[in-house]
Amino acid sequence: MANALFGLRVWMAFITLVNLSIIITFYAWLVPYFNKNKSEMSDHYEYSWDDYAFIITSPILFLAYLYSIWGQPRLHKYLRAFLMLLPALFLMGPMLRQIHLQIENAKKFNQYTPSEMEFEPFRCYGDTIDPACFVFRAYTFIPVIVGFFVLIEVFVTLLRGPLHPTKKVDF
Repeated sequence: MANALFGLRVWMAFITLVNLSIIITFYAWLVPYFNKNKSEMSDHYEYSWDDYAFIITSPILFLAYLYSIWGQPRLHKYLRAFLMLLPALFLMGPMLRQIHLQIENAKKFNQYTPSEMEFEPFRCYGDTIDPACFVFRAYTFIPVIVGFFVLIEVFVTLLRGPLHPTKKVDF
């Protein structure tokens, strides 16, 4: 593997580790924190299919990049590209949909409210250094950023990487 491609995969392992830690923090700390502060009559956070997509694809991407750095045997580059694109799209797609819905809901809300009460969809209200708000905003944008970086890495691998694994595989 070329040094530049190896360095890119090490960088991707770090980025996916950051994404994994934010996903773990969100679902292990923030969701119970939200549910604890709600009354019996209000809605609790319920997991949907996109939550499970984030929970499953984040460790898969992290482990896949660790395997691409140190694992044996190496995969054919087109097979690897396909296997890396699936979790990247499952990570990006639902989160882009959530961002779109937040923006649309803010537009609808702001249509019928006075200008001094405008709602900004990605602003932290109250304490500006609130850790819950920081985790929620990181949870909103980091998976999209990771997904775009995975797309870039797959594209670079397809352009620069060897077609077949460089080491012979004995089964």
